[in-house]
Amino acid sequence: MARTTAWRSVAVAALAAAFFACKEEVTAPGRCPDLCPADRLVVVDTVITGIVTSDTSIRGFTRLSVAPILVTSTLPTLEAYAVLRFSALPQMWFPVAGDTVLLGTIDSVALLVQLQARDSNIANTRLLVYRLPALVDTSGVFDSVKTFFRDSLPIDSVPIADTVRAANLTRLLPVASVTPVAADSFTLSLGFGVRADSATVAILASGDFTGAPARLRYYVHGLAPRDTFRTTFDLVPLFDTYVQSPEPPPPPAGAIVVGNQPSARSYLRFNIPSYYVDSVTVLRATLILTPLQPATGFPGETFTIQAQPILRFYAGKSILFQDTAVTGVGSVAVGQTTPVGIEVGRVLKLWHGLNIDSLPRAISLHTGSETLTFAQLDAAGSGAGASAPRIQISFIRAFRFGVP
Repeated sequence: MARTTAWRSVAVAALAAAFFACKEEVTAPGRCPDLCPADRLVVVDTVITGIVTSDTSIRGFTRLSVAPILVTSTLPTLEAYAVLRFSALPQMWFPVAGDTVLLGTIDSVALLVQLQARDSNIANTRLLVYRLPALVDTSGVFDSVKTFFRDSLPIDSVPIADTVRAANLTRLLPVASVTPVAADSFTLSLGFGVRADSATVAILASGDFTGAPARLRYYVHGLAPRDTFRTTFDLVPLFDTYVQSPEPPPPPAGAIVVGNQPSARSYLRFNIPSYYVDSVTVLRATLILTPLQPATGFPGETFTIQAQPILRFYAGKSILFQDTAVTGVGSVAVGQTTPVGIEVGRVLKLWHGLNIDSLPRAISLHTGSETLTFAQLDAAGSGAGASAPRIQISFIRAFRFGVP
């Protein structure tokens, strides 16, 4: 009896399943083939060409006088020196309230400078220290100071170990060479160059790099009869910059130029078929740039290029979209001549469903750390034919339901 009841329950369940199963004809609204998927997901890869309608490159988005780095270089493509003017050396100090001690003798002077980066493949690198006129021209013009470096001997040099790429350097300087005089209001200016067995470059931290300016540390005694008193004066630059030759030229017409100092940016406007923006699901989109020459910069450096959407287009004064979540990023190696890829999939997704009048289809290209690098990319512009910018895109077509 139990077996019969169980069998009947199974039969009833099977009959119910057959009744509610998908059939060719049903009385309820909608037909099963119309409701069931008739398509499959297909990832499509393609390259869109001719989509950049205009490109403009403009230089001048940074200033050497406020850059957080000081570049010294003997590269064939760049001659550069650092120039620093230090604060005045105090002529007295106050050990206790109401007591004054006049400056007597300078026992020693230590230079402290932070090496940010150098090419550790180059041997016998040393930082050269020059005494400059106290009121040296600080306009940042190479011709105004080059003679002090080319025609003068350094007062000292700071050796850099071959294994060191970045370090805090310290050196005791000749006291007589760094003693400021009253005629200069007790101020002092120094210059830095670099030398090695081969052409090289060294990057130092500037006073605009928080907490890491070069320093002159004076260890002094008081004037007799107070010569038993000792103290230390730490002098930091009132001003520092670096000069370079040649100066980066204005970006040529028809080229996409990004980087260097003063920094250049490029502005690209697109005419992308709406199908790729509004009708498909973008998985990945890569803007491909073709270098016109090897990327320049610090040997061995890899620098980033960012593609930032534009909120309002006014050429070099365009207002940029500040949400970093939609900023595209790519990387370039110094010396690279192969095509450069910058991921812009998030930019295309930002443009989805938006009218070009409310958000222009345009981006700004600039280096990721504009003030911290002198690397530069020169790429072919929109009029370069097969070398013009293009987008390699991977997407999924809109999913189709029902009978095809």
